[in-house]
Amino acid sequence: MKRFCALLVVLGVATPLVLARCPDSFHGLSGSCFHFVTSGRWNWATAREECKKLGADLAVLNSPEKLTYVSDFMNRHLGEGGSTFFWVGGHNLKGFWTWVNGDRMNVNSNVWVPETPSKTTEPSYALLSPPRTQGRRYMADINSRIPGFICEI
Repeated sequence: MKRFCALLVVLGVATPLVLARCPDSFHGLSGSCFHFVTSGRWNWATAREECKKLGADLAVLNSPEKLTYVSDFMNRHLGEGGSTFFWVGGHNLKGFWTWVNGDRMNVNSNVWVPETPSKTTEPSYALLSPPRTQGRRYMADINSRIPGFICEI
């Protein structure tokens, strides 16, 4: 076994094997681990608190590819839970949209539902729309109670 592990380290494959392991209830997608909550009534802050209890944070879907991976998984595996809105880790504070990891959100991207987000300085938060709302895209909300959220490690 020691030789096998040493070979993996020499070949540089030990890191991907470690990263591919996700905690129970998390799903490995696009190099990250995601946990999907599909019931309850959560505002953005309480959803984020729940993610932190799991050692995670709200999902940072900061590329079209990552959004596609997560959307495809949701469409295939969540059944009725896939037809709801989900909080993700984007937020607008003082007119600047950022992810919870500090990355800027591209508000001019086609991954937003048309006409969103509005140019407001009021705090607002990103949610992922169900497929029936012009595909899975981001929408802005002032902090409603939403039945789903996505955590990411």
